[in-house]
Amino acid sequence: MWKNILALCGLLLFLVGSVLAVSLLPSTLRAFSLDREETSGGVHGLPCGLALQHGTTKWSVDVQRLMSDSETQALAVLLQNPMLNCPYRVLINAPEFTLSPNDPTRAVTPATQESIKFVWILTPTKLGTFAISVTIDTINGSDTRVVGITVTNSFGFVLWQVQLFSYISTALGPILTVAWWYDKWQERKRRKDEITGKRRAARRTSHRKDKQVSDSGSRVSSESHVPPVSGKNGNGP
Repeated sequence: MWKNILALCGLLLFLVGSVLAVSLLPSTLRAFSLDREETSGGVHGLPCGLALQHGTTKWSVDVQRLMSDSETQALAVLLQNPMLNCPYRVLINAPEFTLSPNDPTRAVTPATQESIKFVWILTPTKLGTFAISVTIDTINGSDTRVVGITVTNSFGFVLWQVQLFSYISTALGPILTVAWWYDKWQERKRRKDEITGKRRAARRTSHRKDKQVSDSGSRVSSESHVPPVSGKNGNGP
């Protein structure tokens, strides 16, 4: 009985975890659907803009695409291999979020080619899927990337807690049903062994009957070939 209850709990956990995972997927896809990139500027003789346009100076935006309305997250802009003595200005536009620090603009003129990271803390102000644009400006060149973020209501829980519960339940659910499946396998094996035993017994019985019939036929045949016994008045030698 307890194995059936355990298997039922495992099935419910697996179903709940699967529903949570599937329900979060469309929100993530909506966020990625807003992504785009725009590059402008960069002319001969102005290496700052050319490096940005041709990808010599690389940069990326790191942010989670799905978050709950009860949490905050960091948005990081990483500038790699910047041109020396080129002034760079990073601008973030996120009207549906509160920024920390609240200044949406950062400026830097690197003296080395080491990577530079700019970080803002995002706090959502409402639910929905929103586009955040990040722009890097330099001399006669700019590059803008738009990333999408979906803010969802996770029933008062932080989103990572919901995701963790989804992962654990989908993994733990099937494990709880192992004992039930093992009993079913044992029962099936026992029934199969019983059927196999009955078939073997039937074949042995049939073989014995066939042998008895064969032996009976042999005796009848032997008796039919016994020569008659000569009488006293016979014409024997």
